Amino acid sequence: MSSRMSILGFAVLLITAFSASTFAAVGEGEGEQHQPVATSVAPDSGNKAKALKQARQLVFEQKKIGAAFELLSDSFPAQVNQTLHATKILESIAGILETAQTSDETALALEVLSYAQSLINQSMNDQQLAGHGQVEMAYPFMQAISRVAHSAVKFDDSVAAEMLVNVGKIARNLELNPVFPTQAKPGIAANIVAEAKGFALSGNINQAIESMRLAYQWGFVDFDIALNDEVLCAVDTNGTLKHMALQARDSYKATVRTQVQNALLNFPQYQLNFRLESTETGKLLKSEDYRGKIVVLDLGASWCAPCVKSIPHLKQLQDEFKKKGVEVLNASFENGETLEENRELLKSFAEKHQLNYEIGLGTEELKSSITGFKQFPSLVFIDRNGNARFVANGYHDYTQISTIVEILLEIEVGQG
Repeated sequence: MSSRMSILGFAVLLITAFSASTFAAVGEGEGEQHQPVATSVAPDSGNKAKALKQARQLVFEQKKIGAAFELLSDSFPAQVNQTLHATKILESIAGILETAQTSDETALALEVLSYAQSLINQSMNDQQLAGHGQVEMAYPFMQAISRVAHSAVKFDDSVAAEMLVNVGKIARNLELNPVFPTQAKPGIAANIVAEAKGFALSGNINQAIESMRLAYQWGFVDFDIALNDEVLCAVDTNGTLKHMALQARDSYKATVRTQVQNALLNFPQYQLNFRLESTETGKLLKSEDYRGKIVVLDLGASWCAPCVKSIPHLKQLQDEFKKKGVEVLNASFENGETLEENRELLKSFAEKHQLNYEIGLGTEELKSSITGFKQFPSLVFIDRNGNARFVANGYHDYTQISTIVEILLEIEVGQG
């Protein structure tokens, strides 16, 4: 659509590639006492991978977080450089802390935090992990620290603050790293926001303000976070952070609006017919039934991380614009072995994410009929006459997709 949108799309692809190895957040489960666990995995270099795998199973499958921590701390001393394993260790640590929040394991959590803090401090001396070497090592390490830090806030503000500031240090190092693609800078701007929260937790409001200013300069556009984050709002006694966020949002929206207008003018619109079977009702969703409405057709999949990241934006779009004659629909492309398996998968997916719009199984016929389709997710914007007016490939933030809808609504009014 535009240079700014392609930049954001590139950054998200970079993030998705790096985050593919991260583990899902732990759901609620029973607590487990911190007792020694017998294990055949010895803490020597030959068994590092086995130790990591067993720790992951203990955390994410069995919810035996005390046993998992015992295994990790024995196998990977925090004072020893763990360059090759630090990210995976922290991913399991994050799972331990997330489980500890729901099982009243405060004593264990504090012990785990002390270990994680030492491990992170030691790892920050490593050129690769600190962002001076290969991006492929530093980025997931930075994200793992961020996840641990956000869980740490529940147990120790000062430790969380230190970790969050380290997240910002790595992001700054990456930005200066000659092998880091400059067009991906918006993709690491959120880590400068994490740094701002670290400074806010430690009471350094001036540094927090400077970090947020830098985040906006790098392309941070999730303004709801900036305006509603509890940590940032708590220190924003004179409204400086709020004012910055509102200014940045207005400036960004104006830029996006100009780019969207140009993109819509240059897009070769065409008639698009579609058929989708609603996973919820079994009803056939036909393009002709939506004449007179603007349709935002989302092509995605439950296994696609950027697609899942887009869901809150699509739900918000449905809530905000439905009364104005806008409908969000999803065509999902699944990998189940049978049609029925895919239907059941989507039913569970829709329930899990509490979707407020229709979702159905996509087909190769539909995908091939969309001129300009390149990747998941893609949003196809269809006007009241059934014409595809734009195809937005890749992840797009709410300001971008809502601005497209707003302009299409204005065009319709103007033509009326």
